[in-house]
Amino acid sequence: MSKSALLLDIGTTTISGSILDVSKNKILSSGLVLNRQLQFGDDLVSRIGFALTNRRNPPLLQKKISSSVNSLIEKLLADSLQKRRDIGSVLCTANSAMHHLFLGIDTSSLITPPYRPSQKAEITVYAKMLGLKLSNNVSVTFLPNIGGFVGSDALCVILASDIYKDVKLKLAIDIGTNGEVILGNKDRILVASTAAGPAFEARYIKNGMPAIERAIMSVRIRKRRIEYSVIGHGPPKGITGSGLIDACYEIFRTGLMDKSGKMGEKEFLIYKRGKKKISITQNDIRKLQLAKAAIFAAIKVLLRRYGAESANVDQVLLTGSFGSCLNTKSIVGIGLIPKVGPRKVRYLKDGALKGLRLYATNPSLRKHIPAVLSKIEHLPLLGQGFGEEFVSSLAFE
Repeated sequence: MSKSALLLDIGTTTISGSILDVSKNKILSSGLVLNRQLQFGDDLVSRIGFALTNRRNPPLLQKKISSSVNSLIEKLLADSLQKRRDIGSVLCTANSAMHHLFLGIDTSSLITPPYRPSQKAEITVYAKMLGLKLSNNVSVTFLPNIGGFVGSDALCVILASDIYKDVKLKLAIDIGTNGEVILGNKDRILVASTAAGPAFEARYIKNGMPAIERAIMSVRIRKRRIEYSVIGHGPPKGITGSGLIDACYEIFRTGLMDKSGKMGEKEFLIYKRGKKKISITQNDIRKLQLAKAAIFAAIKVLLRRYGAESANVDQVLLTGSFGSCLNTKSIVGIGLIPKVGPRKVRYLKDGALKGLRLYATNPSLRKHIPAVLSKIEHLPLLGQGFGEEFVSSLAFE
């Protein structure tokens, strides 16, 4: 029996994965878990700061990732009816910080000039070295990092989206706690990362919760009546990041909030039954403004550096576990992405994992990785007018 491959996307907030039957190019199971490093900080800089304060902290952070992955492995094996011994190899993609923290590599180079990863090249280790509950001789391969906080996850999105071989200009956005923006075509590709924070994941939102059972995932106002949809069955318990974005757009669209983000009322009530109430507060709006401004400002910086305008973009691709489930009208309406026609917006679900799948099943593609990397330019946002663009991107227009 041929061995299967475990594909892992190590994200800042969530870790997603799939078990792939390589010979048949068939996904046997997929799923995700929360990254247990969250208890040490929602963002990458906080975790790196924690890692650097005490020599005992990096091993602790590494164990949090490995325990998260082991939990995911259990779920994937159960769903696929595979045995642990059936996993013959592991392919990993991650941003540079998660890559370093998982491998136990010093992270100080990421937050000190010139802000570069200590390890950029592809690297292979054994599962035992990372504390993964697989056969000891199972290889774990990490694809190459690009630069700064931009890791192999962006490379995988570039592979999955065909940006590197397209004549027309594409914009790909991985919307999450560590947002990544990619702009380019077959001739030139610019990439940047921006700290959007946890609002998109609905963390620190008054009634925020993950996209699980009984979470509100979308909101609409029709004829002054509030409509919402809930994941699964039963009364809602909270609201997801996608629901927050929808609600924000509807509040703005119907004139209940001005361009600065100021609401006319203390809160926007979505649901109330008995003592249970789910609403959007002014503070929730402010947190979403900061997150969406970080993404949009990065997009504007890349467009300017590329010498292009939003009208020149042929396609906008949204990816990531969060980005691929958003409503086009809402994200354009709040100014998260440029005002492009809805036909230009496409969703690339699990783009990083799709890139890993291509890498696992297409030997000829692996040979072209160096050529793809040669087209990619990492653009640090500091010193590129990012601050000014960020301030102007806070408004709703």
